[in-house]
Amino acid sequence: YTMKLAALCLPLFLSFAGFSAAAENHCSPAVGNMPASCLTEQYTMSVLWYQNAAEARAAFYQGYQLGRLRLEQALNKKSVKPLAVVLDLDETVLDDSPHQAWLLKNQQFLLAGWDEWVEMAAAEPVPGALDFLRFADEHGVKIFYLSDRKQSQFDVTLSNLQRINLPQARRENLLLKTPEMHGKQSRRDALESKYNVVLYFGDNLADFIDSKGKTQEERNSMMEAHRQEFGDRFIIFPNPMYGDWYGGVIGDKFNADYNEIYKLRRSRLTSFK
Repeated sequence: YTMKLAALCLPLFLSFAGFSAAAENHCSPAVGNMPASCLTEQYTMSVLWYQNAAEARAAFYQGYQLGRLRLEQALNKKSVKPLAVVLDLDETVLDDSPHQAWLLKNQQFLLAGWDEWVEMAAAEPVPGALDFLRFADEHGVKIFYLSDRKQSQFDVTLSNLQRINLPQARRENLLLKTPEMHGKQSRRDALESKYNVVLYFGDNLADFIDSKGKTQEERNSMMEAHRQEFGDRFIIFPNPMYGDWYGGVIGDKFNADYNEIYKLRRSRLTSFK
């Protein structure tokens, strides 16, 4: 009986083993010609954390509550220029994680489906953003939404901000990127010439300093040089899903072979021995 049972189970066991091996090899650099879905799948944990973790929501509340304290301090000081706050949009004011989840469920990569998501104007505010912005607006502080979204997405982005009732969601308060712009520094400089910008909010180092296109080592060095400003003028939010940090990890080789990108990712991991 035991031998018969083993004979019956062996094909099933082998099929499971074969399936497991195939699944493992499917995303192995040794196989070659790795599909983009293998890289996309690695984002699952970051998107799950962002959408589900109480800690993720707490980080946003913490940042915006700290921002309110800093703004209250600024309101109690004299200023020659009118006060202003400047905020990035995506993953700072707007929650675009449904787009990241769509990438996972559809085995897509990078910016696939992004334009379609933006056109839906369906993004909701991140925790704490609306309360902080209402406080700033009620106290006469100018609000600017500074984003690297394309100018062709201006109207639909403004519609999204207005749909969720963000304060000062007007054309003059929305500053998107034009083709000739490199990063956000020129727009920051223009604002600071007219306003006392007391706070910047973002999820990317480039939302605060001119780090666009820098290597990971350069970005880390620039951050260290400005570390005293984080928690003071700079309020940064965690974004494990995407950002310039990832470009730094892979040396901006976004168009490289998927196998090479996989190896670049693993090469930046530090483990114990």
